[in-house]
Amino acid sequence: MRYLVLCIYFAAVLSSCETLIDRLDELDSGPYIKIFKPIDGIEFLENHSVEFECEVSDYRDETTELTVQWISNIDDVFATHKPANEEGRIKFTYSELSIGQHAIEVIVTDTEGNTASAIINILITHPLAITAIDSIVDTPPGLKISWMKSIEPMFKSYRIWRLGILKLVFESDDINELEFLDTEVEVGVEYRYNLSVEYSSGDTTRSPTVSEVYIGPNLKLGTNIHAMVLDPVRPYLYMLDREGDALIVAETETRTIYKTINVGPQPSDLSISLDNSELYVAHWGNNEVQVFDLDLLQLTRSFEIEFVGFTGGELFKLEYMAGGFLAYAGEDQWSEVNLCSGVNGDLIYDMDKNIYEPSLVSNPERTTLYIGESGLSDNKLWRIEVVDSTMVVKEEKNYTRHPSRRICLSGDGDYLFYDRRKILATDFTNELGKFTEDILSANIDGSVVLGTTRLFDGLTFQPIRKLFDFPMTHARYRSSDNSFVIFVSELQTVFFVSID
Repeated sequence: MRYLVLCIYFAAVLSSCETLIDRLDELDSGPYIKIFKPIDGIEFLENHSVEFECEVSDYRDETTELTVQWISNIDDVFATHKPANEEGRIKFTYSELSIGQHAIEVIVTDTEGNTASAIINILITHPLAITAIDSIVDTPPGLKISWMKSIEPMFKSYRIWRLGILKLVFESDDINELEFLDTEVEVGVEYRYNLSVEYSSGDTTRSPTVSEVYIGPNLKLGTNIHAMVLDPVRPYLYMLDREGDALIVAETETRTIYKTINVGPQPSDLSISLDNSELYVAHWGNNEVQVFDLDLLQLTRSFEIEFVGFTGGELFKLEYMAGGFLAYAGEDQWSEVNLCSGVNGDLIYDMDKNIYEPSLVSNPERTTLYIGESGLSDNKLWRIEVVDSTMVVKEEKNYTRHPSRRICLSGDGDYLFYDRRKILATDFTNELGKFTEDILSANIDGSVVLGTTRLFDGLTFQPIRKLFDFPMTHARYRSSDNSFVIFVSELQTVFFVSID
């Protein structure tokens, strides 16, 4: 009986073991695989060396006997391996996958033909093309930036960035919008830009930086000028081309040459009559003055003036004064400043003072003449009033520097600019401050003034900004649009610079 029970027991145990073995055989229906690299959903650029890594195993076979295939839904089988060691790790890189969304299936097969597989998805894209800025063109009232059209299907938007103090100045989601005019610019300032292109994938490309100096509205003459004056009532700028013996008349609104008039040899200075009807042109060397009707732009008369001065007949400077008089002076070294009739040139008054290389400017009423010497170690500044056909010296002051032949007034006539100083026009002892450059022109109240390379604050005497690398040689203030009209000799160009 006991033997029978033992037999029954062992039979039951054996049956259980066979059942367990059968169950294990069922579980071992195929090998095992796990993918480590690349991770699912990652993106690579075309021709990038993608790193692949997996681990395989099998219950019965040695891992070195297993076969592993890497299959793409686009490129089919692109790699077949056998594990190199018992660890079952397979590592390799591949760079020839085609562009597109790949479903990568990895299949491991054992010696009995059993298989296991795993799938990951990766995206292969081509390198994003850099969309470059094609050009920056000075196009008043700003800089026009143009760029090439993006060729990327995932295009989202263009963005233009102004560098320095970084600012986004333009953005558009229109792939065909290929230019932008930046009007937030100032004359003489260099601006740097780059273009970024945003993509729906979240990527961004950025172009190389490009730069340009904003020159602004201008008129290229192709010649140098010796003097210029703005017409207070007409849209004209009058300029003397000494080399071409010409009076150049330019339209300030269109910035074009309206007329060129031959005036004869060596014109040196010009001045407009107080009633704005006539233009007087002085000629160096022969003491001739020509008078032009400004409505007709025609020569109406000419006359020779009597030059009473140490150096003789070398008329150079001319200033129209109230009462129909002309104040005039010579060019070189010691010269007298005289007064003559604006009708026929008859001498009216001889100041009888020798002044070294004088420069002349008058107040808006043309009743006061300011004379500045230049070129000496000890120079004088004069304030002269024209009273009853005479020239009365009201004030004079010595300056120890070598000022250039530059003297100008604020538009209201309250302030005089000489020897880099701002001086009260009615009291030379009242000096308000000094600039680092000679002053060419000033606005109405003298709060903004123009030096030879910079724009200055006329109240703090500090530079506002640099305008040009080359020195400015002539300038006039235009109150109609609060701007300076500037000539730069090195560029042979007239510039129209707003100070708003």
